[in-house]
Amino acid sequence: PRKKLKPSVGTAQDNCCRRAGSPDEPLASQGGPNMILRTPFPLFAVCELPELLFVLHTTCCFQVGSTHHQVYSMLHVLLAYAALCGAYPTLIGSNNPLQKANSVHSEGTMAYMATGYTGLMIFDVSNPAAPSIVGIHDTPNARGVYAVGGIVYVADDLGLLVFDATTPSAPTFLGSYATQALKVHVIGSTAYVASLTDGLLILDVTAPSSITALGSYTTPDTAYDVFVIGSLAYVAVYDSGLLVIDVSTPTAPVLLGTCDTPGQAIGVHVVGTNAYVADSTSLKVIDVTTPTSPTVVGSTNRLSVTTVYGVGSVAYTAGIRGLYVVDVSVPATPLLRTTFSTPTSAGGVFALGGVLYVAAPFEVYDISSQMYPTFLGRFLSQGAVENSAQDVVVVGSLVYLLDNTGTLQIYDVTTPSDPTYVGGCETSSTLTKLVVDGVTNIAYASDNYLLAVIDASN
Repeated sequence: PRKKLKPSVGTAQDNCCRRAGSPDEPLASQGGPNMILRTPFPLFAVCELPELLFVLHTTCCFQVGSTHHQVYSMLHVLLAYAALCGAYPTLIGSNNPLQKANSVHSEGTMAYMATGYTGLMIFDVSNPAAPSIVGIHDTPNARGVYAVGGIVYVADDLGLLVFDATTPSAPTFLGSYATQALKVHVIGSTAYVASLTDGLLILDVTAPSSITALGSYTTPDTAYDVFVIGSLAYVAVYDSGLLVIDVSTPTAPVLLGTCDTPGQAIGVHVVGTNAYVADSTSLKVIDVTTPTSPTVVGSTNRLSVTTVYGVGSVAYTAGIRGLYVVDVSVPATPLLRTTFSTPTSAGGVFALGGVLYVAAPFEVYDISSQMYPTFLGRFLSQGAVENSAQDVVVVGSLVYLLDNTGTLQIYDVTTPSDPTYVGGCETSSTLTKLVVDGVTNIAYASDNYLLAVIDASN
């Protein structure tokens, strides 16, 4: 028999760039000398100098003011003089789409996406055929997002993070609550968090700078998603299916009913008396008319789904293979009507005002005809692909770069617009971290098991 395996969840420190001297503070994308620009693909390291920003990955283009900058190597040296004067660099092209799109939520003409290690990304969707990035804020590992009145709540490995995005180009960090958050749903001044460590966590977010816990309910397994209507919270619990919890008294939530599902419950959305549960290998339709005895009334054939959003008699589900449109007008016999392939795995779906937003990496559909959506546009750029960089250290005018083949590469950046390769040394392909002694010019590369010591004095 197939054994259920729980996916591992990284720590808040995994692949996370942080500002030196403030190990617990997520980097902010802000103007001025300390500005860090996060690109919409996983970065392995960022290093700051007073006038330069070093970004590790493959070919990309940036625009600072009216000037375009292109660098065709793993090492991107971006002239940041305009940024030092307060201009905000705008991504105009990259080699990769957004590779980690976990969740999406929209409000007005803005869409907010939780993109893993890239953090919170804000898109202007006033023209759905050409969505554009207008703001980014780095977080350790953004998994879920919810926006209300320009305030954005991000479920992250670091906790529930709250941002003021009333100025979308410069989202401002307001406060946080420590927990390993996977998804969040906000009603009024209360946030309901599906947490890896705390099950269903209920928080008072009246004052984002001092969030307080109201109550919690310990779930039998990992709480992956939560949806709240009135005084009921519907929680997708990995190996336990759907839990219906009475949250009318936030300080003392009470379990009303459960409905186990055969797969792994990782997404939930409720419309009327039906709860739609993304159960890893299928979509389950659960009748929640009686909260104390929720019952599965329908199921699709095998579909690899991780998220779901219901609108009227349609459930939009998504997963590894793309977007699925499921007709649930007859709950007992849900039918797959349409399938859309997406560039990457779809991690989130959200609908508002006749428009469907899919985090895959970011796509927009017209659902005025709910059963048969029309593709409108996506944010996606292409380019050359080279080896990824794992770590970087800057000493004087030299940049030491460790790539994913375990090769140490050294570049002279005396002329920042024209970095010159000056030498290299092959090590082990498993090495991921790099430290260089600026006095002795000895480089130390390591992973969990190995340490390589390299004389880079010549």
